[in-house]
Amino acid sequence: MNFTPTRIEPCVFVKQTKHRPLYVAIHVDDGLFIYDTKKQKHKFIKELKQHFGVKTLGFPRTFLGVNLIRYKDGSILLHQTDYTKSLL
Repeated sequence: MNFTPTRIEPCVFVKQTKHRPLYVAIHVDDGLFIYDTKKQKHKFIKELKQHFGVKTLGFPRTFLGVNLIRYKDGSILLHQTDYTKSLL
């Protein structure tokens, strides 16, 4: 699939595309990917399903203990409020 692990984090992979890079983070049986366009998203999911049995669950509320909130303007907030509360 032409992904290369990043130098800093071996569980994060990058693939150069015509537009912007496509990033994929994998941890055990969970994955998260960052894409630029819906076309890029659909192409990646189609290619992934050719190689692996995958389920797409939509935008994640959490990933590896990090909460994610997507705003209408496309920005994403990452926070660990739930984790912090569990420590108190």
